[in-house]
Amino acid sequence: MTTIMKAINERSSGNNKSTAAKSPNRGDRGDEDEHDEGEWSDNCLYRRMLRGSQRIQMMMKRQQNSLPLLQQALQNAEVEPSVLTGIKVLRINILKSKTFDVRYFTIDQSREFICVTPEPLPPNVLAENNKSYRHYYYSSDPQKKEKAYAPPYQFIDVADIDAWHVGTVATFRAEVARRLETDRSTGGSTFDEVATEKLLTIYYKGGSETLDLVVPVAQQLNMIVSSLSEIHSTFHRAQPWISKESSLLRYIIANQMVPPMESSETITQAEFHKICEMLHVGSNKDAAFCFQSRTNKNTLPFSECIRMLRTLKPKKTQATVLWDFLFGTKNGSGGTGTVTHKDLHRQFLSKIQSESHLSIRQAHAILTFIQTIEIVSDPYYDDSDNNDGDNSLKSQKTALQKDQFEEFLYSDLNDAYDPEIQQMEQRLDQPLSAYWINTSFKTYQIRTTIGNKERTCASVEGYMKALIRGCKCLDLDCWDGPTMPNAKICIPMVGHPMTKATSDNSSNKNNLLLLRHVCGVVEAYLKMHPQSHPIILSIENYCTPPFQEAMALLLHETLGHRLLLPTSQNNNSKDNNSSWDEESTPSLPCLPSPDALRGRVILHSKAHPESSSSTMTTNDKDWVSLFNNNRQQTREMEEIVGGLKQLVFFEGGNLLEGNLDMASSRDHNHKILSLDGSKHKELLQGACGIVKEKDHRKHHASHLTRSHPSSLNNNPNPVHAWSLGCQAVALRLGSCSGDDHDNASVVLNDGLFRQQNGVGYILKPPSILGLEPAQPISLFVRVLGGRCLPTSSPKSHHRQMDLSVWVTLYDVQKNSTNTEAQNDSMMEQVYKDCHKTTSIDGSGFAPVWKDRGKKFGVQQPDIAMVLFQVMGRETSSGGKSASTCVASAAVPVSCLRKGYRSIQFFDKNNCRTGALRYASLLVHVEY
Repeated sequence: MTTIMKAINERSSGNNKSTAAKSPNRGDRGDEDEHDEGEWSDNCLYRRMLRGSQRIQMMMKRQQNSLPLLQQALQNAEVEPSVLTGIKVLRINILKSKTFDVRYFTIDQSREFICVTPEPLPPNVLAENNKSYRHYYYSSDPQKKEKAYAPPYQFIDVADIDAWHVGTVATFRAEVARRLETDRSTGGSTFDEVATEKLLTIYYKGGSETLDLVVPVAQQLNMIVSSLSEIHSTFHRAQPWISKESSLLRYIIANQMVPPMESSETITQAEFHKICEMLHVGSNKDAAFCFQSRTNKNTLPFSECIRMLRTLKPKKTQATVLWDFLFGTKNGSGGTGTVTHKDLHRQFLSKIQSESHLSIRQAHAILTFIQTIEIVSDPYYDDSDNNDGDNSLKSQKTALQKDQFEEFLYSDLNDAYDPEIQQMEQRLDQPLSAYWINTSFKTYQIRTTIGNKERTCASVEGYMKALIRGCKCLDLDCWDGPTMPNAKICIPMVGHPMTKATSDNSSNKNNLLLLRHVCGVVEAYLKMHPQSHPIILSIENYCTPPFQEAMALLLHETLGHRLLLPTSQNNNSKDNNSSWDEESTPSLPCLPSPDALRGRVILHSKAHPESSSSTMTTNDKDWVSLFNNNRQQTREMEEIVGGLKQLVFFEGGNLLEGNLDMASSRDHNHKILSLDGSKHKELLQGACGIVKEKDHRKHHASHLTRSHPSSLNNNPNPVHAWSLGCQAVALRLGSCSGDDHDNASVVLNDGLFRQQNGVGYILKPPSILGLEPAQPISLFVRVLGGRCLPTSSPKSHHRQMDLSVWVTLYDVQKNSTNTEAQNDSMMEQVYKDCHKTTSIDGSGFAPVWKDRGKKFGVQQPDIAMVLFQVMGRETSSGGKSASTCVASAAVPVSCLRKGYRSIQFFDKNNCRTGALRYASLLVHVEY
């Protein structure tokens, strides 16, 4: 492996979602001296950062070439030669005339693009530079736009790739293709037998788009996957050492310029003006003046374009003000304009950032990392032409400069969401009831565009996306499907009651799934992630007994070796290195732990109604009615028959007699109660009198509850259910309505489960577990500025947007309106407090807000969340204005770091790909 690859591989990509790409070994300490082990043992992030930065500096000294760091890294990526010349594949489409198109899969010579073309690319073609190939895709011709769903030429930027998988149908497009293939076949479809095992699916642009390919030759499929993994991991591991401005400009030039540029290495004056317009940086006159004053040539090199854009940024920002305040002549820098690692440690890290626990050596590691960032894309820009001397890689200085300090403030390393908590790998050895579980509701529903209309439909794509997102509890509504008359085989289906199949399955077949296909997706995911923590399949069972028997047979055949059974029938615990004794299930005082159930599948289904109702009092039944789904079904459909019941570990039951002492009911901790998320307040005021929050938390210390949205198509605020100790708070993730409330709920959920590499299980805090009381705090947040915020796209004709930032606290506090009530009897409710900055006219490239900030009172910091939203108001030519959320992120208060910190943004699918990866906000946090 080359020196550059050794350097890049030292950086772990902790924020990436689950993909087939492998992350670096976090436990590899290499050739560190034994003397350093103790100092770095609890700060492995700084250790990796220092070693990687030092090796990059050594490499840049030895390899004197003109390529930027990213291009050097990708050029040295180990890509199979056959993939560079083109491999013949079959691309799936949903046209009526055929199912497959013959295409060639190629990684271009720059390793920055995946190309899918009707014929092999010419040798040594750079995809982003070849206008003749890319023009069709960006054509404004309405007739050609109709073909954009499956264009003949596809170019996917490696920056847009989110995830991929092999060997299963897990997208809406592949499902439709399989259905069409089945309809056309007279002797039965060969799609499952031949195509599925050779199917490669790539998710890109935040998972909103997919590429489905069948690679006929198994060896070539392995070549494509290994090469894809190599360029993807190399790209993301290189990102920490490349400035956000350089990365954003590269992405705009490669993907958003219409028409495409002739070359990405040089930029004409007209193209520079277009870039300024897209970024809302300066006016055309300013851009023209800047262009003419800096060069007499007709074109600019990429690095000079970066320099010119930086001159058009505001001269005075909060970052520069902070620098002058900390390190000015009166503050220890001696008027040199630079800062040593000791100055950085004493005056900034310890005093301002409250990181006094960091040592001088760790401060040196941070400084070394900052100096290694490629602030100007071309690290060997000729100083004879430009005397700025701001190149951090070439200067090799031992002191920090102002522009480097500003780059650090917006970097991932300075994230307000503690990076150590995000990347922490904690033991999950407590009972399942001690954790919050990332849960999806109506998982099978996705929003997709069919023709020119967006619609909600059922697809296995929802299950794969939920798993990639980190969900560990999935929702299945199972119904009777068709019956094959000759073989008398029942086929259970998954879908919504409104899309229930007819007897001949002739209607709504596009909105129904085969249970077999859903199980196949779960099995395929666990093959890719064998150490995954347990996946819970929550089954709403509407099937009659014959179809339940078919369900049992199907589940056993597909997932049998992974299923966690309720009795000693399950003999697979030893094979999975499980430390949990399943034979003692009936008398367990507590539930098994997530660590003990890695790679397992747990079934949760509704129990036989007679098992509990006969012992319930009238008041109990009134209370339990709040937990029911109010669906009127026949008893035949509600019962779980023997074959299926033997596979169900968690029964879905009702509250038993003696509810107010729920936690003492040890014999029934293998039931998961269901609760309508909109009924929490009604329940706490319920028919059984006031049920205190502490009773719920006591119950949830040993029992599981699943909260779900109401029948209305919206998501409840999950914070209240979390505060009650409810483990599985289900939200519509793939089919939410898209309004502000729905989006906020999903962003809050994503923010909570970003901890611990997104494993999907988060240990409930001590205040919820009843170990210690909550300690109220005062939280101050002030918005300072932004960097690379995506405010427009070619579709909006680059109209400028007025930007503001909304900072919203979500907490659970006592209802203080009842002055006569004592504190112990006050009912808790969700508390929401929002701070909005003023709107500014200008660029998302480097906006500055003169914000005074706000002080929030936080009663339960273990539960409270802070939601950051960048809102843009765009005024059309007709004078109408509309607000839209440009970027958002949520941070638990317990994970929020003090000082001047950056907020890193995510898209609606919880991904950081494309232009949004480089967007960040600078805030000041104190508590």
